[in-house]
Amino acid sequence: MELAVLRESGRINSAAMAAAAAALVPGISTLEVCEVARRVVERAGAHSALPEVGFPGFLCVSVNNQVGHAVPGSYCLCVGDVVKIDLAIQYKGAYTDAARTYGVGGRQTNLTGRVQGLGEHMAFVGRTAVAAGVQALCPNRPLSDASFAMGDVVARAGFTVVRHAMGHGTGTALHTWPIVPSFGPAGKGPRVRQGFVLALEPVLTAGNGSVRKLPDGWTEVTADGSLSAHWEDTVWVGQDGAVVVTDESIAGAAALTGGLDCQASQGSQEIILKGGWRIHWMGLEDTGEVLKLAQSQMNSTLIEAWGRRVDPKEVLAGEGTCTQVVRDAAGALAGFLTFSVLETRSVLHIHTLVLSPHWQGSGLAHQLLQELEHRALCRGLLRLELWVQTNNFRAQRFYAREGFVETGGPYLHSIKMYKILHSNYTEPLCTTPGERPKEDMLH
Repeated sequence: MELAVLRESGRINSAAMAAAAAALVPGISTLEVCEVARRVVERAGAHSALPEVGFPGFLCVSVNNQVGHAVPGSYCLCVGDVVKIDLAIQYKGAYTDAARTYGVGGRQTNLTGRVQGLGEHMAFVGRTAVAAGVQALCPNRPLSDASFAMGDVVARAGFTVVRHAMGHGTGTALHTWPIVPSFGPAGKGPRVRQGFVLALEPVLTAGNGSVRKLPDGWTEVTADGSLSAHWEDTVWVGQDGAVVVTDESIAGAAALTGGLDCQASQGSQEIILKGGWRIHWMGLEDTGEVLKLAQSQMNSTLIEAWGRRVDPKEVLAGEGTCTQVVRDAAGALAGFLTFSVLETRSVLHIHTLVLSPHWQGSGLAHQLLQELEHRALCRGLLRLELWVQTNNFRAQRFYAREGFVETGGPYLHSIKMYKILHSNYTEPLCTTPGERPKEDMLH
């Protein structure tokens, strides 16, 4: 099996997953979601590998406490549902297997908002676990190093791995040797070999990890009714480490397409922009550099506007927020951005966008805003919004050029700006101070 063919299989898988994710709107049935993915796969000359193991559907669409293997059917998605899509395809003899966890957007009640918020966090943990496993896959290292890395991420986050749902070899067939658990000690088992094709897939629950099978013989649900999440990628092991072949950026789709935007994982899951800049989710190794950049670029403006310096809590991703780091082709820090999704208002709120002086005026900020617009549109959101300090004239001019307009008067030396993404949205006539998030930052 040629690596180029495997990569193409992964690209098709990723493109179909992105299309299915974009279709996740309230009222669509899981069977209709399935058909969206089917069209993408079959137009590319590939087909689902699941019928080869007897599964009666093209892919698996599992909702909320359904752990996996749910057969697509008549169930119509609701606002706040947490949806797991598991897709395995075969293209010219090359098999790839991938799974994602997404949320169904829309105007939510507080209850569904809380449920989806938990799902977002669980998906983020699952994706982070896969990234940790990928980093541990190097030739001649014990395979269980990857198992331990994934399980450690899940356990530290307070969730539980479903132990019988294990990763596996793939590539030449859907399921091959070796088995890859998402838990266990490091330093055990077979050694990783160059050329291995593996599917890493932690399945996690918010409960005790026990599951039961429904009478249809396929669908598994959590025994305690708790929420579950699933993340899976197919990777190829090269001389210098593992390469993800089911990466969304390969298919030209933004990471976390249309779904849980803090899902979305780290490490190998990058978005590559024109100019060679790379976006990835902030990890512990980025924290020091990001804080240093924030302090150097933001303190003077914040002191003048608000009488204080940067608070690290405003830069690092907290509950409900995501921070992405941008590095140039040489790996140097180019900037970072922090944002959150306010589903009840159909808004993607930009808290912070900071670039290093070297890259200011380079067009990088424009590309980052384009990525955020794509992310918002995939989720069915209606606008972008932000607050900018009244003394930050450069930022005000930049956002105005990007199509943002001011709304209301200044509040606490800050101006609210927004950009409409759908023509059917009407901006409220007034802006109240209570709308302003507590930890907004310099732009």
